[in-house]
Amino acid sequence: GGVSFRKDDDLYYVTIRVQEPTEPGGKNGNRKLYIYKLNRKWDQIEEITASRIYDGRESPDIVEHNSKFYLFASENKRWEWSKTHYLRSDSLEGFGLATVKDEVLKMFAENGSSNKNSFASQISFIQNFGTITDPQYMFSGRRHPIEDPCFMAEN
Repeated sequence: GGVSFRKDDDLYYVTIRVQEPTEPGGKNGNRKLYIYKLNRKWDQIEEITASRIYDGRESPDIVEHNSKFYLFASENKRWEWSKTHYLRSDSLEGFGLATVKDEVLKMFAENGSSNKNSFASQISFIQNFGTITDPQYMFSGRRHPIEDPCFMAEN
């Protein structure tokens, strides 16, 4: 998957994709994170500003908060819920990805179990509905129990 992110007049596209398939059809393999800066018309890649091997991650999103960039991604768990991971950096240029620590975002419902991180879902997006001085973030997650191809095969 991928997501776009606008910073001032610049537009970036962030994606995590299979780099070296380990199975026919390219569904599984080493995953790599790329951050592309698009040209002023937003119709072509101007440069790759950062890249990193990021195995086992998918569905990226990016948020700027207090002059830091947070790149979120879920674990690659097919249709099951997964923990949300994040990288934190001072810049999208170079992003320091080689040395940035991958951390798990700890969040769960007040009455929920702490072993069900990310509200027992997969990250869809994180959005600020507040202001720059008073941010109010909303986490959106997906659950797919009915859509699970394994479940459908039983019916």
